[in-house]
Formats: sequence, structure tokens, C-alpha cells
Amino acid sequence: MTQKNFLYDVVQHEQNSFILQMKEDHLVYKGHFPGFPITPGVMTLQMVKECVNEIVSRDLQYCTIKKCRFFALVKPGDKLKLDILTAEHDGIISVNALLTNSKDETDVRLELESEMK
Repeated sequence: MTQKNFLYDVVQHEQNSFILQMKEDHLVYKGHFPGFPITPGVMTLQMVKECVNEIVSRDLQYCTIKKCRFFALVKPGDKLKLDILTAEHDGIISVNALLTNSKDETDVRLELESEMK
């Protein structure tokens, strides 16, 4: 299920860089976690996938997540910058993504491979 416009908005998109604004009223924050809402990691991975799909103009599926590190929490209302590098070889798209918050703190560093549908 796409999260764009429900969990976050794309404020700006230039080439391989996105500025994302996290919504504050998504239902997931009521249960994850009450009193201390944070964005689940799987939803953060989905956000990255959706942005990669925009760059490559295809619907991709993750086939391998080589490395994924969550360094900070993604919280409701956060404004984030997502920088994505892609390379294609033999039907596989390699992705390196870096998600940072407005304090220039790294939230997520991701290296993965995706297959084209």
C-alpha cells in the first residue's frame, strides 16, 4: 500500500533528492507507540521504495537489503531529506539511500537491490 499522501508528503523533488514532510495524524502513531509516536521501520523502507519508483519510473520490489541502519527515529511532523543513488545492471537496480532530518542527523542509511516488475 502506498504511503505517499497518507504518511508523508513530497514537499520538493529534484533529480535524486526529495524533501519529505511526515504527517502528524497517521493512524499508525496511535499504536506505535502511545505517548511516544515513531514511524515504524518498515514504513520508512516503503517511503524510500516509493521515491525510488518515482526516479526510475517503474514499480520495484525489494529483492535484497544488503545493509540497513536506523540511526535516529523518524517522528510525526519531521521534515526529512532523502538522497538516492541508483545503478542498473542485468535487470537489477542497486540503490543507496540516505535519509536525514532537519538537524542533518542521519536517520536511515540503506543499501539494497530491487527487481523490476
